Amino acid sequence: DHAIQFVAVLKRLLESGRQVILLSHNKQWVDQVRKGMFAALGRYYEITGYNVSGPNIEEREWVVTDELLAHVSDVLQDRQADSQQLELAEAHLRNIFTQLAGALSDRKRGQGRNAANLDAAGIRSILTQCGVDSGLIGEVHQAFVTIDDAHHLPEKYAPSRQRALQYVTVARKLKRAIEQLCRP
Repeated sequence: DHAIQFVAVLKRLLESGRQVILLSHNKQWVDQVRKGMFAALGRYYEITGYNVSGPNIEEREWVVTDELLAHVSDVLQDRQADSQQLELAEAHLRNIFTQLAGALSDRKRGQGRNAANLDAAGIRSILTQCGVDSGLIGEVHQAFVTIDDAHHLPEKYAPSRQRALQYVTVARKLKRAIEQLCRP
């Protein structure tokens, strides 16, 4: 119960534009908080071990793309999902596209890109420079521009379950393409 209340407080802080730094030794609790805050973009750092020079610290995505894609798919498959849930699913898709492009930039070019700062042009640029198929780049661009419009112009936009399901397919295609491009 306290974790749920804590997540609500964190959400209000993020919605007000504040940055949140959360420290804990309890990985299960942090994972529970992460799952309660899918909409938050960000990173977290995990100490994975120690050696003579100090701790081994790994940087990770706040929400793993696969987890977010599964969550979005669940919402879109739920016939009881209302307009607000569909809008949130589309916002999650926006985050998925930016996360995938940021991760690709980091892995292929060694240039980490903050996913929160990526727009449609930035995503297109990264995908092009990293050798993603031009047809897939077009699909990603179209999906992202539509979702981005929803993000910036909510009063002129209505969510569409079918369109969002198509965008999930595009996101999965992009994820597979990135995995192939980044194979050693």
